[in-house]
Amino acid sequence: MTRYKLNVLHLHLTDSGGWRLQSAARPALDATSPGELITRRELAELTAYAAARGVTIVPEIDLPGHAHAAIRAYPELAGDGTAARLGYVDPAVPGAESFIAETVAEFAQASRARFVHVGGDEPFGMPVTAYTRAVGVAVRAAHDAGSRVVAWQETVRAGALGDGDLVQLWIGAETSIDADAKKAELPESAHPFVDQMVALFALAPSDGPAAAAAGLPVLLSSSDVLYYDRPYAEPAADAEGEARRARLGFRDYPAKTLRQMFDWTPRSLVPGLDVRVAGVEAAIWSETITSFDDLAFLLLPRLPAAAERSWTREPVTWEDHRARLRPHAATWQATGWGAAYRPAAEP
Repeated sequence: MTRYKLNVLHLHLTDSGGWRLQSAARPALDATSPGELITRRELAELTAYAAARGVTIVPEIDLPGHAHAAIRAYPELAGDGTAARLGYVDPAVPGAESFIAETVAEFAQASRARFVHVGGDEPFGMPVTAYTRAVGVAVRAAHDAGSRVVAWQETVRAGALGDGDLVQLWIGAETSIDADAKKAELPESAHPFVDQMVALFALAPSDGPAAAAAGLPVLLSSSDVLYYDRPYAEPAADAEGEARRARLGFRDYPAKTLRQMFDWTPRSLVPGLDVRVAGVEAAIWSETITSFDDLAFLLLPRLPAAAERSWTREPVTWEDHRARLRPHAATWQATGWGAAYRPAAEP
């Protein structure tokens, strides 16, 4: 990160698969992540290590959706509304608001940054009133703990964000769900989930304008060009790379070339919007990752493109970027990132 002047590390520490940060407020959460728990001491040590190198760590507690891990620990949090696939915390059930407030405050207190990320994305199957209420509780808890909030773009619909908070725009303009095809892949019991996905993503184009109207700065991480779990389009240079290319990446995202992933600017991601861009964030999700080399393969050589586009004001062509990036492969090899993706032919 320091090599490419990437100065914030956003750690997504809770999801349906597990609650990764040790919890003093709700210790039953620790059992949802056997063998993978990050202790408060470890987070503090990592934060100090990063700060010494000019990197700020922002922890994320993702609520009220993506909550199956929380519900496994505290089943009563689901109320009558356990959503297919991801789950959500129902703020109407006794103790749910306290759970949200206490755990958000804990994350804020564990952060040395001015920000805590409160998630808020993909509340599939959650009634609008319940979602609005839960987001409000989370944002107030973060503010009461002295933190500013970063939240995924869906939270702007709740109207709870205030001065100093950031909206993270992640749903790319190319996002499209073929409901019939998706249902064909899933059991019938999951079909309502597909309908919920379609309905929620249909609202996404209004989120940027809503942030602009509210005067909220935006953090750009469009899935079109900044989600690095997208498969590569070009063949890899060797058989090992081809095997990784076939295995890695979220298959719902169409594969793209390196050039396509470079073909953007911050302003091109918010066309026509009079909005203040607070920053750019590349995202990597680990559903298909099984090793450090898998991570290296998906991140490099794409990550320097995010740095180039974020920090360079003057126009930069793909040919110029590619030529300057070429010598970096030797550094990656020497520093343990040798599994980085290499195309069979230069695009």
